[in-house]
Amino acid sequence: MSSFSLSEPNSQDFSSVVAIADAKAILTKVGGLEGTGAEISAYDPTTNRLFVISGGTLLEVLDLSYPSQPTLVQTLDVETFGGDPSATSARYLS
Repeated sequence: MSSFSLSEPNSQDFSSVVAIADAKAILTKVGGLEGTGAEISAYDPTTNRLFVISGGTLLEVLDLSYPSQPTLVQTLDVETFGGDPSATSARYLS
């Protein structure tokens, strides 16, 4: 059974979110970025990039080289490729 807690339950500030799953794992927020949201994401460990679909037609590319300070690398509007994305995946091609 997982549980989540906020210091201020009615707040939209998620900086203090701590998740405890089965009392064996504890997740603590180490960084954040103001963005359009994150509905679907894929991480490429080779480039330290996180590809995030916001729930609309935007694909945001984030650099997670420094997890405590993620940076937005690029925003792509994928509507020109056929509309509403429902999945993303990451693969490094050399």
